[in-house]
Amino acid sequence: MSKTPHVRLLRELQAEGSPGRGAGMAASPRAAATLLIGGAALIVAGLTFGPPSVDAAPPPQDARGKADYEAHCSVCHGTQGRGDGAASYLLRPRPRDFATAQFRLVSTENAIVSRDDILRVVREGMPGTGMPSWAHLSDETLGGIVDHVLELERAGMRDVVERWNIEEEEEMEPEEIEEIVDIRTKPGAPLAIPPEPPVSVESVARGRLVFVSQCAKCHGVDGRGMTDPEWKSAEGFPMWSRDLLSGIFKGGRESESLYRRVWLGIPGSPMPAHKHLPVEDMWGIVHYVQSLSNPISQELVRIKQERIDVPRVDALPASPTDAAWRDVPATRVALMPLFWRDEFRDAVLARAVHDGKKIQILIQWEDPSRDTGGLRQTEFPDGAAVQLSDADEAPLFTMGDPEHRVNIWHWKALWDEDAEAFRDVTSVFPRAVTDGYYGRKKGWGAKPLDDPLYRPAAERGNPLSRTGRKTPVEDANAERFGSLSTQPPEDQNVGGTSSWNEGVWSLVLERDLVSPSDRDVKFTPGGEAFCAFAIWNGSIGDRDGQKSISIWNVLRLAK
Repeated sequence: MSKTPHVRLLRELQAEGSPGRGAGMAASPRAAATLLIGGAALIVAGLTFGPPSVDAAPPPQDARGKADYEAHCSVCHGTQGRGDGAASYLLRPRPRDFATAQFRLVSTENAIVSRDDILRVVREGMPGTGMPSWAHLSDETLGGIVDHVLELERAGMRDVVERWNIEEEEEMEPEEIEEIVDIRTKPGAPLAIPPEPPVSVESVARGRLVFVSQCAKCHGVDGRGMTDPEWKSAEGFPMWSRDLLSGIFKGGRESESLYRRVWLGIPGSPMPAHKHLPVEDMWGIVHYVQSLSNPISQELVRIKQERIDVPRVDALPASPTDAAWRDVPATRVALMPLFWRDEFRDAVLARAVHDGKKIQILIQWEDPSRDTGGLRQTEFPDGAAVQLSDADEAPLFTMGDPEHRVNIWHWKALWDEDAEAFRDVTSVFPRAVTDGYYGRKKGWGAKPLDDPLYRPAAERGNPLSRTGRKTPVEDANAERFGSLSTQPPEDQNVGGTSSWNEGVWSLVLERDLVSPSDRDVKFTPGGEAFCAFAIWNGSIGDRDGQKSISIWNVLRLAK
């Protein structure tokens, strides 16, 4: 057996960004890598190769864990866990590539992810990213998903090592490859965190001084975060430092969590470890960072499933501003932007009622500007959508899947304006010089909106170009990304009434509980349906897939 390939490959893997060091920054102190060769420890250039740290092996992968992963996770992370799912291009930060074996939130001494680390992230989500909480799934389901992720991590790392072996024309034996995979994926012992001292003015002041000397070069003296074109993730994607004043931390703002992030760093990112700092300085940084933001900020952006009770009423409210809505319980539903940015709509307030025949859903959200345009190239209208499913089990919240079609009610502020008078390019450029229009019916007296010859999109049934709409809400269906299809005009049966007042949109969507169309979700008094929300803020350029969304929530109708 050749020992040299082990050493060379381990050095290269470390140079690409070992656990406990930042990608794109100088390496920080870390535990030595270990590898057992022929039963003896080999020491080369300061690296000790001995028995790997022991961690309980995950239970054998079963088909259920793989199926649940593919149902809930593969749309972002990909079926092989390479971060290349169908939705990955929409997300910033990008989904994790498990093959790098560099998970961001770790709690072990060697900064290699443990089963508990992954379970914690899956259960709680990762605020500040597109990773929501999956706490509504059963413990058994979550456990199966985590075990499959660990299998994908090992399989991905094995593929990395085998490719290197071929490219470098080495002759490593299969057991040697497995030993290297073990080194890169075996978590060490849990990091022992020293007791936290009481928070005091002095500890915060000390932390401020340490922060300025150790952290400000990346997070800024004011802690608002920075960008640098040199900062890349282990996968090669651009990264930026956290705005600490926002109070949104991927791993939580709890003291022990922040201590781990500072001490261990964030593997695969520019955030280095700080194992050289004294314990009192570490706790000082933690207390100072916590002092910069409101403790509730973290919880406000945590994406989780909510229950929306739908009481039965004798008479439905007449408008979005009807006083009757005050007696209906409201549920705050957190939203997240797919492409993470500082400015986004972080929540909607949802209410719903039914009278045994019709259902109304009231959505309210903050928006400082009323954007109803959309005819200019740089102009985008506000919008909102409710995605619905009456399946026994919720399909993918990312627009369903081929076996579970979803129903989408999409309200567009632009269509509200069209109800008064349909607008076209000539509406915003009334003095534009144009050629004459020779129509099929009026000859040279034709106008562009009068003749289908000049409106091919409307002629082909494009709902965006249709005149004479009866409702500002598009009733549509989808069964995956790129499959959105509007229903025919005769099936457009969702009504919508909106109001914008002093920076708040209020929108009521209404439809019969039971629709004759087989494309529509059916509601049953005493039953449940799944619903998810999406908001487009036109003033910041939201359109199409650039929006803020929720995961599935549960509508529970009273009998």
